[in-house]
Amino acid sequence: MAKQAAQKVELFVSSTHCTRPRQTIPLITTMQDFQTFLRIPALLSSEQLSQIDQMLGMAHFVDGAVTATAAARRVKQNLQIDPNQNADLLENVVIEALHNHSQVRDMVMPRYILPPLFSKYESSMTYGYHVDNPLMSKKNHPPIRTDLACTVFLSAKADYKGGELEIISEGKKQQIKLDRGDAVIYPTQFVHQVTPVTSGTRMAAITWMQSMVRSIEQREILYQLKALYEQMTTDKEANQEALLILQTYSNLMKMWAEL
Repeated sequence: MAKQAAQKVELFVSSTHCTRPRQTIPLITTMQDFQTFLRIPALLSSEQLSQIDQMLGMAHFVDGAVTATAAARRVKQNLQIDPNQNADLLENVVIEALHNHSQVRDMVMPRYILPPLFSKYESSMTYGYHVDNPLMSKKNHPPIRTDLACTVFLSAKADYKGGELEIISEGKKQQIKLDRGDAVIYPTQFVHQVTPVTSGTRMAAITWMQSMVRSIEQREILYQLKALYEQMTTDKEANQEALLILQTYSNLMKMWAEL
């Protein structure tokens, strides 16, 4: 059941959103669609969430400013798991869920996924407007180019007030607050914040990804070609036109991919 739920995807577009059930890879018709925010309902199963809850209950949290740059430190008011604490098991649950999700593979094409940070926001805590670092490293992981960021929501929406992920895109503010276990992936060029939590506790995992294909425009082309090929071959063998599309996809991937 959780595996089926994890295939549902929504793309946030400006003030509205459209739902595309994924039977084959859905076609995206505009560049605006491809650059908006990818919502993945039920990225984490109930079993994975229970496992995370148990490990978070034993974790030691410290001031989140210890992992922030000088500019971000001035606006970052939250708690995070102590960087000196071994959180490999926690981190692997999230990383494996992302690696195994078909929509992440198709749209993001991740080359690297950083070990996530686990953050806690209690009443009055916030993370003001900031831009993510273009290059990041963590633990023994070498630096990566942060093409995309991902927030995985670990608290039920009813358990806290405020705490929305607010992203400024095309001059408009969009607030995102998802169900427990859901995730949102978004390009890192956007200014964003976590609005103040007014009551309750907000828990989340945050990570960053480097794509095998640096250019979002090139990722869109590859995504569309693969989607078209799959739609043309859903119920039949590939014809000459479909094979030409697959050949073009393969050649462009070899031209653009960075390994």
